[in-house]
Amino acid sequence: MPSTEDVANEASVGPAPDADDQSFPYARSLTAADDGLHPPGPQPLWQESSLVAFVDPARGLAGFHRIGMHPNGGQASIYSWTQVDGKIVSRAKRTGLPLPIGPVTGTTLEGVSFETPDPLRTCRIRVDRDGVQTDVLFESFTGPVQMNMDGAGATVGRGHYDSLGKVTGHITAGGQIHPFDGVGFLDHSWGARDGRSILAHRWFMAVLDEHNHLNTFPGVGLKGRGMIGYMVLDGVYSKVADVQSELHVGDDYLGLNGAYARVTDRLGRTVEIRGRAAGEYNVQPYGQGYFCAHVPMIFESGAQNWRGMVEWAPMRFIPPWIREGLGLAPDNEWLQWQGSPP
Repeated sequence: MPSTEDVANEASVGPAPDADDQSFPYARSLTAADDGLHPPGPQPLWQESSLVAFVDPARGLAGFHRIGMHPNGGQASIYSWTQVDGKIVSRAKRTGLPLPIGPVTGTTLEGVSFETPDPLRTCRIRVDRDGVQTDVLFESFTGPVQMNMDGAGATVGRGHYDSLGKVTGHITAGGQIHPFDGVGFLDHSWGARDGRSILAHRWFMAVLDEHNHLNTFPGVGLKGRGMIGYMVLDGVYSKVADVQSELHVGDDYLGLNGAYARVTDRLGRTVEIRGRAAGEYNVQPYGQGYFCAHVPMIFESGAQNWRGMVEWAPMRFIPPWIREGLGLAPDNEWLQWQGSPP
């Protein structure tokens, strides 16, 4: 999601912290209390959410699970899918649910349970849906990385931290236990989120090991292109400065067969990754008519394989700067869609 703003006191570069370091070097204004719920703002679309996405492509395993709360609307939602042998065996988007007891990082909703034994650093994910059971533990490489997700005219969530890490455990499907030993992404966001303000975005999550990984969100808001994200190379952390990417879209116009990204950080370091799909994709309704698709990936960088995921959303309508260049007003009938969803 697009953003051009930095969070005050957030480190731009530096060595990745030791595993025993209990401080948050890349989220210096946060405390363990930020694992819990935050006071909601007045905006109708104010939300608080947490998600964990994880992949073990060598075994054909993956999952994506999100709990969202909308306190001003008095409702909650989940988004959940699980993949075994490269096939999605469970998927759901449930909306209009009662607000659960506890924070998004420590509650159960519609068979999806989160628990954070070490706040902001770990998350145990247990899911029991459609006859498929997941029990895995996410453990962060760096601790939380704080960032403002709003920017470039997009309203996504000013409060936010995430990180990459290792994920271990198992997934049980059809009575068969599948050991999981992969990588994943932990996210916790709070603030107004308006899907109408986002024109398009891409998310690249790629992990070689705890000393080499990247997480970046090039996107387009109502005011243009934005860039947030970070990478750790040889144990040194830096924010992302730019991403040049290409997506290999399948014939259904949603699934990706592959992807390429050239990621440059603020230290001038560059990583090129070329990915191939490592399973089926799924689609997430994001809100206000906006949606995105994501697919597990195996990336090649040099002679090494990285594991990860790509999420993307196509451009939803003609951007304002192109519309203005054409001399069209926002309410021009040629720009309006009057139909109903099929």
